[in-house]
Amino acid sequence: MARAVNLTRARPDPRQQVSTAPSRPALRLALRLAAPAWWQPPLFELPPDLRRVSSLGPPHDPGQAAVMLARAESMAELRGWNARTLGQVRRGLRILAAAHRCGEPIKATTVQQLTSMRLSALRVHEVLADLGLVIEDRPDSLSAFLDRQLDPLPAPIRAEVDAWLDVQRHGDSRRRARARSTVTTRVYLILPFLIQCADRYATLRQVTRDDITTWLAEHTCRVQAASALRSLFGVLKQKKILFADPTRSVHTGRIVAAIPTPIPAGDRQTTADATRENTILSVIVALAGVHALHPRQIRALQLSDIDLPNRRLRTGGTDRPLDEHTARAVEEYLTYRRARWPRTANPHLLVTRRSAHGTEPVGSYWFIKQLHGLPVTAQQMREDRVIEEGVANRADPLHLAAVFDVSVGTALRYATAANDTLTAASHHPEPAAGPAR
Repeated sequence: MARAVNLTRARPDPRQQVSTAPSRPALRLALRLAAPAWWQPPLFELPPDLRRVSSLGPPHDPGQAAVMLARAESMAELRGWNARTLGQVRRGLRILAAAHRCGEPIKATTVQQLTSMRLSALRVHEVLADLGLVIEDRPDSLSAFLDRQLDPLPAPIRAEVDAWLDVQRHGDSRRRARARSTVTTRVYLILPFLIQCADRYATLRQVTRDDITTWLAEHTCRVQAASALRSLFGVLKQKKILFADPTRSVHTGRIVAAIPTPIPAGDRQTTADATRENTILSVIVALAGVHALHPRQIRALQLSDIDLPNRRLRTGGTDRPLDEHTARAVEEYLTYRRARWPRTANPHLLVTRRSAHGTEPVGSYWFIKQLHGLPVTAQQMREDRVIEEGVANRADPLHLAAVFDVSVGTALRYATAANDTLTAASHHPEPAAGPAR
């Protein structure tokens, strides 16, 4: 019988309880020593009902329970969890320790039950994952989505599409893995074509160039759909599932990027008025409307990127001056952040109630929600600022590329927009101000 390590100690001083937690290597070594050499697997498994388990019940493995609680206290100190979050995590860990026998694996779906008990299942999962005690058995939402969408396809065509999707999701030696949004968009674009082929053919090997050109001629997003089809048939040709690529000689042109336009003066004033009573919105508008940062750059901006004493802002490999308006907005937000989450260890500038207890940046949905009700988006504010800089420098694309770290093609588009603004201003000059009264 394997040795059991007893990690229980006398109750320490609450002020020193977190700092006396064992290190991570010591905790993992204790788990390996405490784990039994063999245990009888059950004939069939039923998910435990955690609602019937009390957090005050005795754990089946006191050593493992002590290790989990010690790691929770250590992570609470490192990530700045408040007392309420730490209490919820400790309670959830005690429930799991009382519901699982010695050596029994803890599944992620079981941890997810803590959400219905108003406990922090996300933080409990982080503690268990850090110790290597949780088994990920939650269904993949993207796989479930693809199964629903591709269910009408026959088995041969479905197998061919699955081979393409495997490369899209995980990549291979020649192609990188694509983002979830890219995969779903491409499936939406070509799904009608696949269903049409399923009615006529038994396999995608029978698809001809005429089939593709005829279908693309009636498609509203012809260029994007053609790109998705090239990706599909290119992967199948590479894997030698197809003998020839029917999209090889299909030409649909390319996407012509639209010329950005400046924001009307009325929308500017409405946006400025909305920032007066909203500290979070004030920072977002300043970073997007003054420094022309992309929304993903704002979400990824960290505290170390902002040097308030020296008035510098570092982002995207560039170091630029920080104006007084943006510095004042950042200072007000940091005051609000310190008052709301005084112990957070999140390195990012923007935090939420959820991300304050972790290290991840804020989500795109939260970011878009902050701008709800405004007449403009963050991307439009960014474009307006670049156009304004182009107008001030006589539509010089080299200056725009250097200041905002954009490509040559993007700089030319903004220079064109700035030149159009200058031309319109010369044809319709503003009326001169009348005499002062």
